[in-house]
Amino acid sequence: MQIAVINHDALEIYLPIDHDIFAADVRAFVHIALEDGLVRLVLDRVYIGNLPIDPWVLKSTVEVALQKAAQAFNIEVGKYAVIFSVELLDGQIKFEGSL
Repeated sequence: MQIAVINHDALEIYLPIDHDIFAADVRAFVHIALEDGLVRLVLDRVYIGNLPIDPWVLKSTVEVALQKAAQAFNIEVGKYAVIFSVELLDGQIKFEGSL
């Protein structure tokens, strides 16, 4: 899996799938938001290869997985810090807060 910052606006999550009968690249574009000091990931669009897939088709699986990942991040970071802001920069995600 690879994650890249796209245009200071979204994260692109790249996941190659190599199965016995199926091989494809999945790309999910995700917005990152901060709500009440907690990081939230919002699914924007998904592609399998070059084929766009409506996010609502994958909402029950991909969105749930994204929220579980964000929840795990929030639990770990919450042990040590409070996040006040999140910003996407060239090739990086900048979190500001206090310990």
